[in-house]
Amino acid sequence: MKKLLIVLLSIVFVGGSNVLAQMDCYQFVKSCKSGKREGFLYNGQSKSGMFDSGDTTEITMIAYKGMDYKIT
Repeated sequence: MKKLLIVLLSIVFVGGSNVLAQMDCYQFVKSCKSGKREGFLYNGQSKSGMFDSGDTTEITMIAYKGMDYKIT
């Protein structure tokens, strides 16, 4: 009985952490201070990332006609 309880608890903890890891982060842009958000429109293509000053990164981007893009 004790082994069954340990196995069940392990499944719950592992499964729960996987669900949390897969949560959508789409609310991040919406939580940005409104002054910094000015001029941005949140839509289905909105993506964001946090960087410190001086950080560099490489991105791959597909641009569609009729859309405005802003990278700041």
